[in-house]
Amino acid sequence: PAKVPMGYEALLRVKGSESSLTEARFIIPLADRYGLTYALDRCVIDQVLKKVKEDTSTTPYIINLSASTLNHEESMEYLLKTLSSGNYRNRLIFELDEHTILNNLDQVKKIAKQFKEHGVELAVEHYGHDFSSFDRIKGLHLLYLKIDGSYIRDLANQDTQFYINFLTKVAHTVGMKVVAECLETDEQFHHLQTFQVDAAQGRYLAPPENAEAVIPAKVSV
Repeated sequence: PAKVPMGYEALLRVKGSESSLTEARFIIPLADRYGLTYALDRCVIDQVLKKVKEDTSTTPYIINLSASTLNHEESMEYLLKTLSSGNYRNRLIFELDEHTILNNLDQVKKIAKQFKEHGVELAVEHYGHDFSSFDRIKGLHLLYLKIDGSYIRDLANQDTQFYINFLTKVAHTVGMKVVAECLETDEQFHHLQTFQVDAAQGRYLAPPENAEAVIPAKVSV
């Protein structure tokens, strides 16, 4: 992987008292419990699209979509309508996790086609728990598969190295890029380079930052 951003991934944080930030892993289970995950997704999407319009670069933004949103007709209609009303071509990538894709293959195939019409890409994240699923997802024309972080943390294991190397080669044969998440060490980085993984994310490359820190300032002339 090269140290050049292939995209900015939106990470959910909720500001609490005294400017403290609560991570998504504490918020999403609560939203799931009350059936409000799709509303949370919509809030994130709206904020990201606002940033895309402010950003004068061509770097894409990456947004995670939940199964709740995927199966919420009104939310998907809103999203597609929003995409058609703005110029987001080549600026957005939506990620769905492996489990969600496998449980909603027909819906994902339909959405992937609609996204393509707007110049928007779809990808799979947290991939690797069911390698037999590759035959089912390869026809979806996803931009990339993001290897689950548990494999990256286990890269000292030779079996894991073999798996990631093999997975990368197979993905490349169908034109799919491979991304590694949770990259934390120099050793992991060099393994991924050897396997010709296309990109990576993690604190080794860059810690999470506020949007204002990564979006180039607009220049008025």
